[in-house]
Amino acid sequence: WVSANGVDLQGKLQDSDNFGRPLSAIEIGSNIEQRGSIMTVKPLGILHPGPSHTRQSDWKVVVISTHDPLADGAESLQEFEKKHPDTIASLCKWLGFVKASHHGLSSKGFNNNAKDRGEADQIILDAHTAWLNRDGQ
Repeated sequence: WVSANGVDLQGKLQDSDNFGRPLSAIEIGSNIEQRGSIMTVKPLGILHPGPSHTRQSDWKVVVISTHDPLADGAESLQEFEKKHPDTIASLCKWLGFVKASHHGLSSKGFNNNAKDRGEADQIILDAHTAWLNRDGQ
């Protein structure tokens, strides 16, 4: 849950449109799931594009299905990249192009902003805490 109160527990910018919204996740496994599928995933890391012109947080939790064969032995982005090099760099590049096409921003936004599992877990915890406290805002 990306809080509408302006700042998360780590002092990072959050949603500025005063609504709040779910935290985004991107599944990087080998299986193609139908849109809207409910699946069990594990976080490997998190991406952030850096400062946004809208002042909205745009965290992307990088996850993999626990049933995906690529998930074996991968508990972090670093471990995943050892077996599947350039996956995260390609994902960052693609996200940069998407951001540029929708918002006219530089396509370099996600470069070098991949954080490993520890930071992902903290952002997920912060988001969950914000969701639990959403009625008190």
